[in-house]
Amino acid sequence: MNKREKIRNDIIDKIIKNTPENATATKYIMEILGISRVSAYRRMKGLIPFTYEEIILLAREMDFSLDEEIELDSRRKYIIEFGNYFYDEVSDIIFKALHRYYTHLSINQKMKKVINFETTNNLWFVYTLFSDNLFKFFYYKYFQQYHIPSLKLKMKDIKIPDSILDIKKEIVDVIVNTHNRTTICIVDRNIFFNTINEIQYYYRRGLLDNQELKSIANDIKHLLTDLEKGAIEDVYDGRQYQYYLGMRNIYSNTSYIQNDKQSYSFFYQDNLHPMICYDQQMCELHHNYLQAHKRQSALISGSNEELQIDFFEKQYGYIENLVEDKDLIVC
Repeated sequence: MNKREKIRNDIIDKIIKNTPENATATKYIMEILGISRVSAYRRMKGLIPFTYEEIILLAREMDFSLDEEIELDSRRKYIIEFGNYFYDEVSDIIFKALHRYYTHLSINQKMKKVINFETTNNLWFVYTLFSDNLFKFFYYKYFQQYHIPSLKLKMKDIKIPDSILDIKKEIVDVIVNTHNRTTICIVDRNIFFNTINEIQYYYRRGLLDNQELKSIANDIKHLLTDLEKGAIEDVYDGRQYQYYLGMRNIYSNTSYIQNDKQSYSFFYQDNLHPMICYDQQMCELHHNYLQAHKRQSALISGSNEELQIDFFEKQYGYIENLVEDKDLIVC
């Protein structure tokens, strides 16, 4: 069997394994690819090859990894899933990113055990899902960044579509009802400062009014309180947490996820949608990096009380300075 035949057979095996029990593989790929029964049959028998675009679509819809199936050359190229958002409207980009996150959470909710190992140097969009005002600020911020004509719009001029509010609620419901996840989080010492500094920038430009500023600050305070409870109690709302305070800089938000079936990594170039890698060697490198970073960090969950108190007092101080419109200085 040559290399091309092995790749073809590996992909066909993956399709068969990921076909729902109440369907045949041929009929299932007919629906996904929008092709005739004869065309689907010939592909499944290996008589004609799948196109690259068809393989990508099947991998996305049937949730299997291409990196594990396709043998890449010695230079170790990696296939990264980023999402086809490039030509969408801003609200559609945000909706698709949130829906992708919802799908990710829903799949992991069915697993026996999920480990989420992450580094974070600023608040992720998904951290705002329990906070209406902070969520709206993030939505507004992305709207400005991705939609140039909106640069002069104020936050009160922006209305969040019902579709986004609905998917936000669905994500919250999944999170609240998921109790199989352990989260190990290495937090940058300036995680809240970075976000608060952004909020102050918009406020001083006159794009947020006083009431909006206070409402957002109040949401951040609630979020910080939840983080503090998680750090003190280890288990919060039925979910296990281990928080570490980074002793060296964290340059981006990343997450390594391991469930019953596979491991994969999220890399965030911005705060909205991640680049997702399923290649196991790449994920292992990422996991090793996180382990090394953890050894150079200080555990604050249930320990290091003095360091814990110092960290949270500084964060609350940043919030007070934001509300009082004082210049923010890293402590």
